[in-house]
Amino acid sequence: MTWEVQTLTLCDGWVNTWTISRFGQAEQPETFASFVEAEQALARFIEDARFAVEAGDLTDPPDPSEYRITGYD
Repeated sequence: MTWEVQTLTLCDGWVNTWTISRFGQAEQPETFASFVEAEQALARFIEDARFAVEAGDLTDPPDPSEYRITGYD
């Protein structure tokens, strides 16, 4: 099973907006081999954003309820 972090968007509902860029290749959606990997990536993202708020780089932290982890075959 493949896992992804989805973001709740106003126009399209739940969408995987996370991408990976590798040198010489087109951007690809970021996916994870396990639920735990996706969960850890989301936790790091939320923590990094909170740190950015504390540093004054962002005005508001992301709302965790606007993210979810889903799996598909």
